[in-house]
Formats: sequence, structure tokens, C-alpha cells
Amino acid sequence: MTNKYSVPRIEKRVAEAKKAYQNPCFISSIRDLSSVSVDYFDQSMTLINYVYGGIHAYLRDVIGVTDAEIAQLRAIYLE
Repeated sequence: MTNKYSVPRIEKRVAEAKKAYQNPCFISSIRDLSSVSVDYFDQSMTLINYVYGGIHAYLRDVIGVTDAEIAQLRAIYLE
């Protein structure tokens, strides 16, 4: 869903890069870094689960989100 709404912005950036004669690798990186990939998400979740023991621990211990804030986020986005 995010990719669908990002297409105009990404294509504008790609057009600007082409106009500035950027190389194909640079142009490809614009697309890769400006869009959502299931593979990137899966890899990041695998790493978070392995290193931190799960997303809850990562949010609490690394990011500093409190349990109350996590509950608020759940209420907003998951319920």
C-alpha cells in the first residue's frame, strides 16, 4: 500500500537523477531506498527477534518506548 502512494514522489526523484546524469546504480538505489520491500521487513524482524528477543523488547530496551506507549500504539494501529 505504501509503495502505491509513493510512486509519484519516487518517479519525480528518478527523473531528477536522470536529468542530472546520475549512473544507473544511483537511480536503482533511489527506488530501493524509497519503497517498501517484504524481504527487507522480514530480514529486519528476523534480526530484531534474534538479537533482542522480539519487537516488544526492542521497542522498550533500544528505542525507549514504555509499556504504556506500546499499549497506546496497539490501540491505534491494531484494534
